[in-house]
Order: sequence, then C-alpha cells, then structure tokens
Amino acid sequence: MLPVAIASLLFGFATNMDNFSVAVSYGLRRYRMSWLGNALIAALSGSSTFLAMGLGGWVQQYVPLIWAQRLGSGLLIVMGASALGGVWLNLNHPSKTTKPNLLPILDYAYDFTLYQSLLLGLALTLTNFATGVAAGLAQLPIASAVIASTVTSWLCIGSGFWLGQQLREQTPLRFGPYLEGLASLFLIAVGVLKWFESP
Repeated sequence: MLPVAIASLLFGFATNMDNFSVAVSYGLRRYRMSWLGNALIAALSGSSTFLAMGLGGWVQQYVPLIWAQRLGSGLLIVMGASALGGVWLNLNHPSKTTKPNLLPILDYAYDFTLYQSLLLGLALTLTNFATGVAAGLAQLPIASAVIASTVTSWLCIGSGFWLGQQLREQTPLRFGPYLEGLASLFLIAVGVLKWFESP
C-alpha cells in the first residue's frame, strides 16, 4: 500500500509543478489567491486526472493530446503576454489607470476572482492532461492518483503564491514594475516549454 501512496504523491507533484511555477509568477505580481479559488483549481486538477485516467484512451481517439496541451500552453502564453503589456503601459503611461483588457485574469487586482481561478485552472489542467493518461496506462489506482493530484495542486498553488509574495516584499519598491515584467516573462516561458513538451 505504501509504494502505491508514494507513487501517487510523486505523480501528483510531477503533474502540478507547473502550478507552483505559475503561482510564483502571480505572487510576484501582487496577486493573492483565496482558499476558495485554490480549492477550485485543485478540484479541476483532480477532475482532469480522473477523466484522463478513466477516459483518456477514448478521448484520444477524437482529440489528440497534443491539441489539449497546446491549447492550455497557448492560454498561459497569452496571459503572460497580456500581463507584460500591462507592465509596459504602467512604465510608459504611469498616469493612466486603465489596463489592457485582453483577458479578465489580468485586471491587476490583488485578489483572484473565481472566474480568474477557473480560467487559470483550465489552462493548467489542459497542459497536464497527457500526464493523467500516462498514469492510467501505468495502471496507477485512480482513487489514489485523484486524491494526490488534488492535494498536491492545492499545496503547489498555495505555496507558490506565498513564495512569490515573499520575494516581492523583499524587492525595493522602485524595482517592482521590472519584477512584474520578469514574472510575466516567466509565465510566458512556462507556456512555451509546455507547448514543445511531448505529450
């Protein structure tokens, strides 16, 4: 039983390390994630694992895994690029309070709404759908894999936002906009890496 639990936890962390990286990026940009938003993303992670393991073979007949992965990766890239546009606008037009409205997730509010959490969660789960299919092919027990995916997603998102906020607090105020730009580039980089990752 213990080896199965360890394997499930390793699967969960491997699946959700992208969640941690993306959460750090948003934490650096002064976002806060509510417990409900984090729970929503965790539930999406667990649900996608269940679907990928239980229906992955059937879904793959109609929707190639590479399409799902690249859709999620594309969303992350667009989010990062839109955030970068917001940073550029703030640096060049500091008197303007409006931000580019390319995506609702980029409102530069301090708190994620549930809609924003849903959008981010969908992007992350799409990029990791292939991992769930692989876990199903490896005959990992679905129940333990779903629990592990849900719990590790919650941990990775929460700790990622916390770490990003701590790093932001240690940064001199005058470097804040540049740190936000770097965090936006980091989000783009995560999306690009996932785009070219083999499903």
